[in-house]
Amino acid sequence: MSAIDFSGGGAGWRPLLFVALLLGHVTVHGARSSDGGPSPDQVVAQTAARVAQAVADRKTELAADTCKVHALIDELLRPQFDLHAASRLILGPHWASATPEQRERFVAAFYHFLLAMHGTAVLEFRFDTVTVLPLEEAASDVAVRVKTLMKLSDGSRYHVDYYMRPTRDDWKIVDVIAEGVSYVRTYRTDFGAEVRSRGLDALIERLAGTSARTARK
Repeated sequence: MSAIDFSGGGAGWRPLLFVALLLGHVTVHGARSSDGGPSPDQVVAQTAARVAQAVADRKTELAADTCKVHALIDELLRPQFDLHAASRLILGPHWASATPEQRERFVAAFYHFLLAMHGTAVLEFRFDTVTVLPLEEAASDVAVRVKTLMKLSDGSRYHVDYYMRPTRDDWKIVDVIAEGVSYVRTYRTDFGAEVRSRGLDALIERLAGTSARTARK
């Protein structure tokens, strides 16, 4: 398996980007926020360090058990993403018209779909470095983009940015933009067409079904 295939069509490679980045060896050029907590760029870097160390320590164990890979991602990676905010952006107007129960089902189905399709990729990546670049603007109370430069094992470099928003406790990742391509916008296009033609429940059922079939393999 190659590290990342940027040439393929569709959205298949894009959810892997946040997993790929957070497994890299990170060089940080950021500063702590004024309240003493980690700045947005440090949130990315600190998460990367934790996940990279966990995979290095447990590589053989994880390679033998997909459930443990998913548990690792659920413990260390998922908390850094605001899945509800990302889901709201992905569904767009369909989120507004969805019931609270449909929203929760979509968030869960989408997350498990990403895990089922791409979770084990955490064991495949071989990166030299991922550099978290200095923030170009002060972190506001609304959002900030954390820019990174990802160097793959073949020496190629790609810009992968994180769109982050503050929460009560921490900064959370809402979107990942790789070489200018947003995974939120990509899924919004793909899922929007499906919801319009088949309905939100049908999309949720498809995502859940894909996860279940993958888990049985």
